[in-house]
Amino acid sequence: MRMKIGTMMLLSMLCIMILAACTSNGGGGGASGPQESAGQGQGEIVEIRFPWWGNVARHDRYNAMMDLFEEKHPHIRVIREPISFDDYWDRMATQTAGGNPPDVLMFTRGQLSEYVSRGAVLPLDEYIESGIIDMSDYSETAQNIGLYQGSIYMVTKGMSAPATFVNTDLLERKGIRLPDNNMTWGEFHDYLYEIAPLLGETEDGKQIYPISDPTASELAISSYMRQRGFELFTEDGSALAFGKEDLKQWISYWDTLREDGIVPPAEIWAEEGGEEWEQGPIATNRIAMEFGRASNNLINLQQVVEDNIDLIRLPSNPDGVEYGEIVTGANIGISAHSKHPEAVAELINFWLNDMEFNQIYNNDHGITGNERLLAEWDLPPATRKVADHLLEVLDTVEPQAQRPPGQTALFNQLSRSHQEVYFKRKTIDEAVDDVFREAERVLRQ
Repeated sequence: MRMKIGTMMLLSMLCIMILAACTSNGGGGGASGPQESAGQGQGEIVEIRFPWWGNVARHDRYNAMMDLFEEKHPHIRVIREPISFDDYWDRMATQTAGGNPPDVLMFTRGQLSEYVSRGAVLPLDEYIESGIIDMSDYSETAQNIGLYQGSIYMVTKGMSAPATFVNTDLLERKGIRLPDNNMTWGEFHDYLYEIAPLLGETEDGKQIYPISDPTASELAISSYMRQRGFELFTEDGSALAFGKEDLKQWISYWDTLREDGIVPPAEIWAEEGGEEWEQGPIATNRIAMEFGRASNNLINLQQVVEDNIDLIRLPSNPDGVEYGEIVTGANIGISAHSKHPEAVAELINFWLNDMEFNQIYNNDHGITGNERLLAEWDLPPATRKVADHLLEVLDTVEPQAQRPPGQTALFNQLSRSHQEVYFKRKTIDEAVDDVFREAERVLRQ
């Protein structure tokens, strides 16, 4: 009798073990792509790693955002890894090379092509098409910010576009009419020469100039070349897409304005042009307008400057591509090595579409592209100006191409060449030759 009981107990235990094994396997094989979500829906908590860069205030903000996300998605835990900007990219390179990158990836412009070429970034097209990542409230331009080689690899979490900043209080104190929001290059040129003799001096006796010198600005030159039908780089990233004559005309235009006293002379701009925020030239009334600055800078600038600053569009080109502004900001994607890509996709979707989450985020890296949120959101005046400007830009420009690896060295050369021209150390032709020589060296490596 005891043997029978023992045998029955053994058989019962075996049945329980087999049943448990079947249940844990879900009765079928694993799925791939957007359908895969390890452990979700079965009570198991999955963990995703998310590093971000920034200061203490950003770390606090992102922690609050992740707290809200975890509250709304209790099956996902976000492992948080705050770090400095420079250390972020060093760690990304090391972990990507070692096959242990984080699940959530953040990018600005310029890095995407390099990481896609390493096979480190997961395409998002299936997640977007299935609605797991819902971008229905985003414009086509905003949706395609992360488009590269036919696939979308990242989506925007905050955008900005170059604008001309206008100190309207300064102009009104001087009795000068304000510029129009939309001016052609010809109208813009005429306006600068109209206001130059009317600006006079600052309260401490320094001459006021109509506008900044953007010759070496990546945002400004990119926008200008796009109006002429060129991205900065060829599609394969092996060369500059514009010609020497195009760059000569750009440099010559601003060099002439400098000679005519429209932009500050070299010695003044070298000393004061790099100052930021309350010490910057538009804040100190040294210039009335600043050309090609990232529009979201207005939010912080207006907090430290008493004068009212407005935004207007960069000049339009009636004889070519009307507007060419490039859209910048910060973007987010999924590691190709992530074990839980759908969990990351849920975080991205929440970031793109949830009002409470975005109110905590507070457009920290640029303005959200979600037009529904922007319509419903009671934004502060400066932020509303930036949002309205961005929406107008998104409605009138095409998405820009991604930057190839090595582009930073090229912009460093452009800055050096600019200085050599305005200090008369080289001619414009010589400076342009240097830029193209550096481009050939860097882009063909």
